[in-house]
Amino acid sequence: MVLHHFEYTAEMCDCRYCPYYRGKRKCTASQCPCIEERIVAGAASRAEVMAETMRDIHNGAFRRRLNQFIKESEELHMNFRNEKHRLAYDLREGESIAFATIEPSVAVNHAGTIITKEPIIFGEEGYIEFDDDSSPNFLGDKMSVEEFLNMDFSQDEDESQTMGGMQL
Repeated sequence: MVLHHFEYTAEMCDCRYCPYYRGKRKCTASQCPCIEERIVAGAASRAEVMAETMRDIHNGAFRRRLNQFIKESEELHMNFRNEKHRLAYDLREGESIAFATIEPSVAVNHAGTIITKEPIIFGEEGYIEFDDDSSPNFLGDKMSVEEFLNMDFSQDEDESQTMGGMQL
């Protein structure tokens, strides 16, 4: 019988609390002893997860490409190379809500990817948190990426918006 299921939080998994952490020199361990807990808690970056999971691969060409990819992903926060592709953002699944946040990139609890025509400004936190009222609802409309990029979503100023029969 399980009386309580303990879950780590991202704050608990902060490297500063690790006995191997040495300030500016970062971690002195050869590999992260808490990587699994950090992944589950959402505290590990994509770069950390990739470096840890690929640690035992010793192919030189692969290691160089992996290190280049990690460096690029830290600089761009995306796997894409041009402006149109940078307008793709990831949704993170929550415990009690289908979409808890929208972020530039999600490695753990990834719930989907959305594409926008305009960049999203995330502010200092680096993500936007949703609640039941602000979470996206997908109404079943489908279109290809090409159709989306070529569609004009602008509205005339005299067009009124309605929602549920009410004028907004």
